Amino acid sequence: MAAAATPQRQAVMWEVRLREGDAGEAELRAFEHWRGAAADNAHAWDALQERLARIGGGSRGSRASAAMAHALRTPSAERRRALRGAFALLALGIGAWGAREGAHGLGLDADWRSAVGERGAGVLADGTPLPTTRTAVSTWLAAPPRLRCICARGNCC
Repeated sequence: MAAAATPQRQAVMWEVRLREGDAGEAELRAFEHWRGAAADNAHAWDALQERLARIGGGSRGSRASAAMAHALRTPSAERRRALRGAFALLALGIGAWGAREGAHGLGLDADWRSAVGERGAGVLADGTPLPTTRTAVSTWLAAPPRLRCICARGNCC
């Protein structure tokens, strides 16, 4: 323990070391020596144990605290399964969005397409002519008399 550390900080450090469960006889003797070396150390240790008991930490030998420590250290199979499922759904959603955006960017979802240098004129249902060089257009009826178009690629109406 550092000499400059406060008794409260030292008490917390001893609590952590003793809760790890692998404290040997020498470490327990060192703890008892630290606790008995100064009244402030004993007071800090007792105050820490009271606070831990109030929040449900219990004493270091209680079954409840051992069960809580075990639960916090052991990864849950259900939690891992839930995280795997969430990541799979996220990957599926991102993949679907990427496929949709890719198809739209290439004009694969367009109602009418023309290639580079293609001859011939495209005409929409309402008679609107379309350019013929590398164009992709999607159409829909916005209102009964009006046909709307979106240019997915190229020069459009």
